[in-house]
Amino acid sequence: MPKLVNWESCCGCGACDNKCPKQAITMQPNQEGFLHPVVDAGKCVECGACEKVCPGLSPAKNEKAKPSAFVVQHKDEIIRYQSTSGGAFTAIAEEVIRRGGVVFGASMTEDLVVKHVFVEGIEELAIFRNSKYVQSAIGDSYKHAKSFLNNGRWVCFSGTPCQINGLYKFLGRDYEHLIAVDVVCKSV
Repeated sequence: MPKLVNWESCCGCGACDNKCPKQAITMQPNQEGFLHPVVDAGKCVECGACEKVCPGLSPAKNEKAKPSAFVVQHKDEIIRYQSTSGGAFTAIAEEVIRRGGVVFGASMTEDLVVKHVFVEGIEELAIFRNSKYVQSAIGDSYKHAKSFLNNGRWVCFSGTPCQINGLYKFLGRDYEHLIAVDVVCKSV
């Protein structure tokens, strides 16, 4: 059985779930509703892929990167009003879509489940507006993002810092056409 990070230290990013070649890992809620990996011992072949991508075991580090911060707001007053952070993400996402790319972010379903999805049209970006304040289920988003990137498309991926770290660990290398947008996490 793989030795993943303990539940208290797990951020629930889903990188292990996305990386498992045998689909032996599923993300299940604990007693408080936070998602954590559960390994099906019958499917696991102990390849170690999940352990290699777990940010809790070895966080992604980029010593070359110098963090930057920007104060930005969307020019459109209606979008600013609909957004909780000035609409900066929408402005970034619009540009990615104009370049033929896709945008990933957290969306609330009709049955009030928050999960990561992707869109390819500017008119679809409204589903990402407003804060959700709960952990989103990544699902297969990392796999889809990698597929788009490998096909040369631009990808904008928005998520909590833990989810972005999980994405980078899952991808295993830098992509020129990836724009990662970390949202401020308030103890999701």
